[in-house]
Amino acid sequence: MDEDSSGTSYEVESSAKKAMAADRLAELALIDPKRAKRILANRQSAARSKERKTRYTGELEKKVQTLQNEATTLSAQITVLQRDSNGLTSENKELKLKLQAMEQQAHLRDGTILANRQSAARSKERKTRYTGELEKKVLTLQNEATALSAQITVLHSDQEVVEKKATNICCPSLCFSSDEDEDDDDDEESSK
Repeated sequence: MDEDSSGTSYEVESSAKKAMAADRLAELALIDPKRAKRILANRQSAARSKERKTRYTGELEKKVQTLQNEATTLSAQITVLQRDSNGLTSENKELKLKLQAMEQQAHLRDGTILANRQSAARSKERKTRYTGELEKKVLTLQNEATALSAQITVLHSDQEVVEKKATNICCPSLCFSSDEDEDDDDDEESSK
């Protein structure tokens, strides 16, 4: 047998089983209508659960994609801020060297000492203010990145829980189990 014919025969057998299940359900409806009604209700509930699972999984995937995009954007912003920080550090070193040169010149010229000190103080103040703002931005971005990472972890965990529940709901062996098992299932569904 080649793969096409085996696949086709499997589909025919599968549809025959479904047809037999429908016939069997019709017979069961005549013998035990309550049980037949319960089986139909379980099938409808499983279909609704599967649809909810599919919808919820799609929503989770969209959220994950959005969070990944935000994380990428924040990562790019952090890179820019780190580059700016490195530039400021380099500029700070240059300013310190200039300050030293100015201080040496100030000693040579008494009239310029005060002006050089004021310039250095302004540079320090500007550097301190800008460095503080930069550190706040970096800290904020790091906190946002940590929060996004935690959200992604929670979303993956939620997705695993949904998949486990969907597997339990869609198990076909539960449809024709004993009456006691079905009563237990009904009790579980009503408690949810």
